[in-house]
Amino acid sequence: DGGESGEPVTFMVKEGQADLTGNIVTLTRLGPLRIMASQEGSANYLAAPVVVRTFTVDPAPVTIDFGGLEQTYAGAAKGVTATTTPAGVPVSISYTADGDVVTPVQAGQYGVVATVTDPNYTGTGSATLTVNPAVLTVTAGNTSRFYGESNPAFISQYSGFVEGEDESVLTSPVILQTDARQLS
Repeated sequence: DGGESGEPVTFMVKEGQADLTGNIVTLTRLGPLRIMASQEGSANYLAAPVVVRTFTVDPAPVTIDFGGLEQTYAGAAKGVTATTTPAGVPVSISYTADGDVVTPVQAGQYGVVATVTDPNYTGTGSATLTVNPAVLTVTAGNTSRFYGESNPAFISQYSGFVEGEDESVLTSPVILQTDARQLS
């Protein structure tokens, strides 16, 4: 309402982007926004002075939480999940090791950074992804010998290799031995 004069107040967007419906402003873009208010005069009242107000519409802050930060080596690329508050804000996730951008596959620790990609929001989050070594079981194959003979060589049997790997990926040899002696 126009106060005592009864004349309507008129609003106009002078800079920036917003929708105006009557005296309701709906912000539609980030950045500076200037709105002008004016009121015509009447026979009994002078026109009101023009009023200009400036606002800055900043990106909304986002909080990022991570899931899946501890995983086990399986021979394939690993990734984490990122959940945002408010929900559903898109993010880009990158991984680093020794300062280089990488795809986490091998056992080890990786830096994780998630960055908001929607220009209406702002935020980053960081964490550490740990890829634990896979469990590898080594069993000595069954062997036998007669009393007085030398101990036979043990044959290693493996379970737990992933993605077609075999003992060639081991960094140190498996050594199987026994306390049995030739005359025991």
